[in-house]
Amino acid sequence: MTYVKDTKTLTLAGGLAVLQAAIAEAEKIGQPMCISVVDTGGNLLAFGRMDGSKALSVISTRNKAVTSALSNEPTGGAHADRRAAGDAGPGKQVDQPDRRHPDPC
Repeated sequence: MTYVKDTKTLTLAGGLAVLQAAIAEAEKIGQPMCISVVDTGGNLLAFGRMDGSKALSVISTRNKAVTSALSNEPTGGAHADRRAAGDAGPGKQVDQPDRRHPDPC
């Protein structure tokens, strides 16, 4: 029986890289966002509030990131990694990569 397992967790440098990538994506789509990056335990590693984002989203973005980390699911709903059947044609689903994206605040 194994009592210990090796795990990987995001470092501060990794968290800052994720934050910078999320900011770049938000700028690309023209949507100011609040972005929280947490480790696998839900502990805050990096945070950014872009100019023009909603102040109330400071709290909700962290809660959303923690929920995502602790449930090991991407943000954006239970099936955020799949397109809706209507987008792919009747009765079909199209797989998309499991990527966690910040949502507009």
